[in-house]
Amino acid sequence: MDNSVNEIELVFFGFVGCESVCPSALLRIGEALEWISAENEGKAIGALFADINYFRTYETADRYISGFSRSNNAMAGIHLNESQVRAVSSAFRLRIVNNGSSVSDIQHTDHLFVLRRASQDWILDAILPTGTSSSGQIKDALLRAASIR
Repeated sequence: MDNSVNEIELVFFGFVGCESVCPSALLRIGEALEWISAENEGKAIGALFADINYFRTYETADRYISGFSRSNNAMAGIHLNESQVRAVSSAFRLRIVNNGSSVSDIQHTDHLFVLRRASQDWILDAILPTGTSSSGQIKDALLRAASIR
């Protein structure tokens, strides 16, 4: 996150190869970012998809998310190694079960985290449930965080 150019970042922990929650969440995130880009020029808002499957990756996280957003590269993907997954699991209180035993068996905390830059630090501004948050609710949470800046 230290090298992010954004003032607001939505962080979603998932995994490349997920067949259900991750693609639908990424579509809604991408749509929210497209609305923000079209309606609010100049807002430094983006999203980060963090791949938590440290055992295997079929393709890079950045390539995986490329089809989910057309808003000027507002969404980025990163692959986390085991120590990074452990660190973010602790920091965000994620629950990750069966990581790597089989892609279809991975279970993880199902939330979107809205972070706001404050000087040198990031502040957790909102936590949204992934499965029930619409594109409009995601957009509203991001814009609320941006209005606090």
